[in-house]
Amino acid sequence: MGPGPHLIERGNTDLATKLRHTAELAWRALALLQQELEDAGLAPKARAIAGTRLWLEQGMEEQNAFGRWLAERAETRSGVKTNATRLYADWKEWCAVNGEHAGTQSAFGPRLRALYQRRIIAGRYYYQDIVLKEITWPGIE
Repeated sequence: MGPGPHLIERGNTDLATKLRHTAELAWRALALLQQELEDAGLAPKARAIAGTRLWLEQGMEEQNAFGRWLAERAETRSGVKTNATRLYADWKEWCAVNGEHAGTQSAFGPRLRALYQRRIIAGRYYYQDIVLKEITWPGIE
């Protein structure tokens, strides 16, 4: 693990908070740029942006609980959609097991929107291209 917020957090929480905030802003900017490129019909460039976004996501996954949850419980899969309430319920469950604070669904939504596009279908919120991983329990089939 190279230098980063996980090392800084121990001694300077203000700097760690600023670094996390900067990363979240970068995710949001990349998501907006990707959507604009797709809307303009420039899909190959949008895929490059998606790759950069994934790289940022992977780089931050060790830095915060949200990133760890994404790495452990969710995966990016093109063409799928997952109900926002289902994602939040899994996040809350993961936080309870891992001793993290889940916060509200209203606070959870912007973090997902920074990475995944949200759609409203029949009055319900869904996130595109994210799916929860199947959880397997040892000894249970």
